[in-house]
Amino acid sequence: MSGNTWISDLSQQVIGMGDLIAPHLDIDATAALAKRNFTLPGCVKVKARISKPDIGCGGCDCGCGQTWKDWISFTAKLKNISMKDAAALVQEWTGTGKRPGKAARTPASQVFKPLQEDAGSLFNFLTWNDALAGLWCLKKKPIQPAVMQEIGCKFATHYSNNVFAFPVFGPDGSNSPPINFVRYRSNGQPFKWKKKDGSWDEAKSLTNKDGSVGIMGRPEDVDRLLAGDNDESLTIWKTEGPTDLMSFLSAGFPENHIAVTTPFGCRDAKGAPDWLIKCFSGANVNIIHDADTPGQKGAAERLAKQSVELRLSQRREVLR
Repeated sequence: MSGNTWISDLSQQVIGMGDLIAPHLDIDATAALAKRNFTLPGCVKVKARISKPDIGCGGCDCGCGQTWKDWISFTAKLKNISMKDAAALVQEWTGTGKRPGKAARTPASQVFKPLQEDAGSLFNFLTWNDALAGLWCLKKKPIQPAVMQEIGCKFATHYSNNVFAFPVFGPDGSNSPPINFVRYRSNGQPFKWKKKDGSWDEAKSLTNKDGSVGIMGRPEDVDRLLAGDNDESLTIWKTEGPTDLMSFLSAGFPENHIAVTTPFGCRDAKGAPDWLIKCFSGANVNIIHDADTPGQKGAAERLAKQSVELRLSQRREVLR
């Protein structure tokens, strides 16, 4: 593999990894990743801008005429080094290697693995990153970073991606390891995997195998719900998905109200296990669903069969 080919391939590999590269450069990384203007070393005006944070291309409008096409060329320009040396630095920062041949690429089956005893073993959990959490929330308004951690979110690397991993609890709640995780790339982009036919699909959940449907929420709320503590004073809110849950929690609500969700949204209606359905029995439940047909149908399909008082609300009616 020639040097130019390696650099070109590496440039493609690190698309979406700007959050791993920008902090190593002598710039305002937060502004750069948020597509805001920043100052280039040697310039006096705040005129530089990363136009596409995924790719890293951009330029400076201060009159210096500097432009760059990707994160590697940007690194070479700022460090005043060759493209080869810049590529080596980017490779080190992102943990990527030389682009493997087709036969060596990670197959989809390894990205979308069946359930294990410890689903967390597929992640390399790192120290919480406030800056990246803040940037992620900017793309997921009105979610607040504190709420991410309240429902057990952890920052991790996962198949060469920086991700935020949200636990899905099983019938034992927080007393046992999560049975699944919902993952989002830290740059706000969806986690994608390549299918056998060569097309790409989004895979927010770590697995969709039997036994992967559980409950998400603040651990103390999940444990209370699983304990069957559904007295008349308790009000339960069930949102369609994880981002809806975090948006709802970020808005705040009175005591004796708890909010939970499931990893697959309306699709969980058919695959939800009995233990999950039964924990809502006897409760006053508000279901916040999307305004589409699947959301409305899935909202009450299984819960309506239990002894549950249901109130259905569209998300736009509640989160406004």
